[in-house]
Amino acid sequence: MKRLSIVVVIALLFGMTQCKKTLETVSEVTSDGVYIKLNVSQDSRVIVDPSWTPDEYASVTFEEGDVIYVGNNGAYCGYLTCDNKGVFGGTINPTSGYDEDYLHFYFMGNKGPQSEPESVSITDQTSKYPVISYGRSTNLYDPEVNVYETILNNKCSIMQFDTRTIQSDVVISGMNNTVTVDFSKNKGKTAPVNPYTYTKSGDGSIILHREADGSSWAIVLPQDEVSDAKATARGYTSTEVRLDQIEPNCYYYGGEKLPMVETGAIDSKFTVAAGQQVNISRGNLQAYNSTANSTDGWIWSFAEHQFDFIGNNTANNAIESNSISTPGSVDWFGWVGANSSLDAYGINKNQSDGDYGGVAGEDIKSDWGHNRITNGGDEEDIWRTPTKEEWVYLLTTRTDATQKYASGYVNGIRGLILLPDEWTLPEGLGFTPGKDASKNVYTYGEWLLMEHNGAVFLPSAGARHGQSQGTSGVSGYYWSRTSANYSDYAYYLLVSDYEIKANDYFFRCYGCSVRLIRNAN
Repeated sequence: MKRLSIVVVIALLFGMTQCKKTLETVSEVTSDGVYIKLNVSQDSRVIVDPSWTPDEYASVTFEEGDVIYVGNNGAYCGYLTCDNKGVFGGTINPTSGYDEDYLHFYFMGNKGPQSEPESVSITDQTSKYPVISYGRSTNLYDPEVNVYETILNNKCSIMQFDTRTIQSDVVISGMNNTVTVDFSKNKGKTAPVNPYTYTKSGDGSIILHREADGSSWAIVLPQDEVSDAKATARGYTSTEVRLDQIEPNCYYYGGEKLPMVETGAIDSKFTVAAGQQVNISRGNLQAYNSTANSTDGWIWSFAEHQFDFIGNNTANNAIESNSISTPGSVDWFGWVGANSSLDAYGINKNQSDGDYGGVAGEDIKSDWGHNRITNGGDEEDIWRTPTKEEWVYLLTTRTDATQKYASGYVNGIRGLILLPDEWTLPEGLGFTPGKDASKNVYTYGEWLLMEHNGAVFLPSAGARHGQSQGTSGVSGYYWSRTSANYSDYAYYLLVSDYEIKANDYFFRCYGCSVRLIRNAN
């Protein structure tokens, strides 16, 4: 066993000109070359900053806890960990014949385990760029020496996508997204044969990393030209993207344009009646007013993410009579019947059910979908509130209905997961139908893959009575447009920790969530 430290002196710089800083260049920089500089410094992170200009360089730096794997004589022999001073150290155990080989250092984008790595996925790039690099020590391994230098060379590339007109995170499928390290390839070699293999599993998805200016970037692995990569974003129509052949150590700058059109709908279909399929909106309905105590000027939109809800915050607890006492957004609405004197859409704190219509079986005063939804697409009046019968058909009657919904957690939020009629589970993820939310827990990145394949999530957003709220994060209540055969009630979809049902009714004066649908093409 040997305690080892390494000094990472140079790696790659993103740029297209000769390095002009106080660093030695590793090799000639070609017009399409890309090099990543690995700075080992305290409190730094592995982040690519693509704010590139011809005289500047996007750089990659390490943070505490990052891992570099070590190979020697065709075998894995340990890993090194970056400490809080920016120094990599660790214990290695070379095999016999170690003095005839160099040490081989592998950085796997900090995606692998703190043990011998197998295959690691670079799918989720939402938080950081998983740069993949390799280098060997400048000298053969000597058991009397414990400090080594290396040059880490880039085994991946970086690619820019033009997503400035898209407001959601973008997933690209049809990409190589798995890296496998093979330590045995170096056995008996004084210089390494390419120690990586690049594989693609499932639909080969990569979640792009969004920058503040709206552009998106990705670390991409070498692969042949792709003519039918699929780009998907929440609330936009999907599109096919053609990508040129990707080579390692390249900077694909200029932006592959993704000409997706905002529709407001998740790009998947759900059967809600015989022969009738619908799309479900990208998020819960919200209404915003910038002026306190104003009954005019409401702006309607869908929540940014499917798991977003306002709850007992901002204007939800400041509702008056079709107004709010403080500027903000609301997403709980009472059910107003056609015979009510109240304004449509139920932005009202009145707790008398009779004021909301009071006539059994009456129609709703105005469907929420009649509003102009700012991020709902350019077409007018295409959205509508589901009927009770449509909610019921979705959960009980469509093909394999009971196998296509479940309670779960998305990004820490509890709610109901709905799978589309045609469904493929993303590789590496699971789904268990039923009411046990603990069996379906997804991180933000994992949910983007579920959403990419068409899954829908209804958060347990709670409900309002007057200006009091309850059960946020526990239960969800989603209105239908169907009134009950009792004057004070309307039907709703209930999502709770003990039941999921669509044929129950609720007091109209309660403020509940609204999720709109539209007829699918």
